[in-house]
Amino acid sequence: EATPDHLLGRAEAARMMIVRTAAPIGSMLAGELLSATSSRATVAVFLALNVLLAVYATTARALRAPPPLEEP
Repeated sequence: EATPDHLLGRAEAARMMIVRTAAPIGSMLAGELLSATSSRATVAVFLALNVLLAVYATTARALRAPPPLEEP
């Protein structure tokens, strides 16, 4: 486990804040893109964003080989 037990609540609260903030922003962005372009272009934009995130997650050294945790 990467998160120490005493910080699990804070880490989960931060994760949920990010998720609950991103959801309406993503919907708003999709609506704006759909009103300005075609549905294919909108899907292509979101596909490109997901591919970029996947490439980053695959190549990020901190995610592939995190430093070892010290035992308390």
